[in-house]
Amino acid sequence: MKKSLRLQKTQDIARMMQITDLLHRKPSQLSGGQQQRVAIARALVKEPKILLLDEPFSNLDARLRIELRDDIRALQKKLGITTIFVTHDQEEAMSISDRILLMNKGCLQQYSTPQEMYRFPANLFVAGFLGNPPINLLPCTWTNNTIQVKGTQGWDFSGISPVIAQETGKDIIAQETSKDIIAQETGKDAILGIRPEDLVIVPERGQIQAQITAIQT
Repeated sequence: MKKSLRLQKTQDIARMMQITDLLHRKPSQLSGGQQQRVAIARALVKEPKILLLDEPFSNLDARLRIELRDDIRALQKKLGITTIFVTHDQEEAMSISDRILLMNKGCLQQYSTPQEMYRFPANLFVAGFLGNPPINLLPCTWTNNTIQVKGTQGWDFSGISPVIAQETGKDIIAQETSKDIIAQETGKDAILGIRPEDLVIVPERGQIQAQITAIQT
């Protein structure tokens, strides 16, 4: 490759990664975030067909992680490079991905869009892994349209059409379409899952009675 073309490609990728003013610096003179941008630029300038990013933001502060996450997402859309992004951070996975492949101890748990995985988890591990605050999982019994949580009166869920997905054996995941309620049926025993954002305080008497012990703002 001619020197003039090398310089042109360097300038183009530096401008894209917003590091043009850093080209005269030594690596030791760069901050952690700047070094990450340089590393990504070095990978992108080769115009790869597939780009692998293995926890690229693990050593960065929260604000810089969000900034770089948005930049990489925009850059991937612009260049159209298939990108595999490895992360243990569910928020990063949910915000940056077109599709998520969730693994546990080397085993595939679910492969779907972020929205589908959140609304229709394939099993209890997926349901508990995604969400902040995490989903509420309550042992219960499930008979027809009535769910009975220990220590409460039965909750009537008639009129709800759950989406059923067979997991393994007689384990069944059921999730309604409007709120995130997951029931895993093993005979009559089940697990009721309710997302925190689907709990609403009402002035009249609701189906669920509870006591507020802490408030986070």
